Amino acid sequence: MLTLLLATLVALMPVTIMTGQSLPSTVYYLGLAAALGVLIQHRFAGAGEVQRHYRGLITCMAAPLLVVLFGAVWHRHLASTDLEIALRFLLGVWVFALALWHVPQHLLKQTIWGFVAAALAASGYIIGLSWPDWTRPDTDAVYNAVGYGNLTILLATLVLFSTRWTLTPWPRTERTFKLLVSVVTLGAFVLTQTRTGWIAVPLFVVIGAVLFTSGKRPARVIVSAVVALAAMATVFLSNDTLRQRAVLAYTETMDCQGDERTAGTSICVRLQLWRASLDMMKQNPVAGIGDRRRFRDQLQKDSLPKGIVSPMVAEGWGEPHNDLMLALASFGIPGGLALLLAYLAPAWVFMRRLALRYPDSVRTAAAMGLALCLGFLVFGMAETMLRGMRTASFYAMSVALFLTLSGPQQIDRKIR
Repeated sequence: MLTLLLATLVALMPVTIMTGQSLPSTVYYLGLAAALGVLIQHRFAGAGEVQRHYRGLITCMAAPLLVVLFGAVWHRHLASTDLEIALRFLLGVWVFALALWHVPQHLLKQTIWGFVAAALAASGYIIGLSWPDWTRPDTDAVYNAVGYGNLTILLATLVLFSTRWTLTPWPRTERTFKLLVSVVTLGAFVLTQTRTGWIAVPLFVVIGAVLFTSGKRPARVIVSAVVALAAMATVFLSNDTLRQRAVLAYTETMDCQGDERTAGTSICVRLQLWRASLDMMKQNPVAGIGDRRRFRDQLQKDSLPKGIVSPMVAEGWGEPHNDLMLALASFGIPGGLALLLAYLAPAWVFMRRLALRYPDSVRTAAAMGLALCLGFLVFGMAETMLRGMRTASFYAMSVALFLTLSGPQQIDRKIR
């Protein structure tokens, strides 16, 4: 019963993050309690083996927590928000990976329907807000348009990759349904007019090409990737608004120099915030300012007098629209490295499991995990995806899910 509850909560997480602000944390902590219950029920059987296998990964996921604790000692101040995000990263991967090992594989795979439902919910929400003029939707009730668009393209990718799995007695119907959901979700993503999400598209395309070609000829992968990229480029260039926003981004970047380095344009505001973040890091490269909540005060007390940011930016922004810059400003170089480890360490595991020698079911889970990790890394370059706890919970639980579905027990079972 507990394993069913745990699987259900894992499936609910992507739905809750796309439909509201309050439920994701509740689902995370209920899931954590269910995971601990499963481990106790099974008397922690197999926990030692799984933990030994993921020892390096768990250490990397603990890096953000260690950095926050070090910052607390250095600054004599505990950054409670950063502490909770770091704990959600560590416990979400560690405890869930240990517990999900006890959930039958056929049941665990069914959690992908949660991602499908989340994609449909996001599409319906975006299309409903855009209708009838197809204007950029105001999704602030859940996330801002950039964050919501990023998660939407990620969901479209995960649903597309899941067509490699057969979860029902009707494989053709199931595959067609997932493809339709993926296409509709991609269309909804286009409506958000999010530029950041498009930066991750080439990565998703390459991962998909490696997954779907399933051949030993590199030429097939290259050709498939080129064709898919050409198709996505056509979609992008055929949309007047997206094309104009891309040109505007370039123009604003070029103009944000010299006397105009504190202009109030969208891109220049980001550049000001990034310059301020790097300046904060340079002042204390070992421990930063010690708390993300101090960022706004630091802008007003230090960055504004230095002329790094405009008064409008100093008053109106409390974070730099960049996860890595926020980590560097808050906890110095160790903070930036810790965040990169939280993304790249699991990405490395998934990339290795994408190798052709592994079964399709394993490679599918690995591809989904790799898209998740690299997607969050890229998204975080121009948006603060970790602005709240919700996305940290979703990221950690999903990493644990895809680790388990592509894990050593699945590999050994299939190869034998």
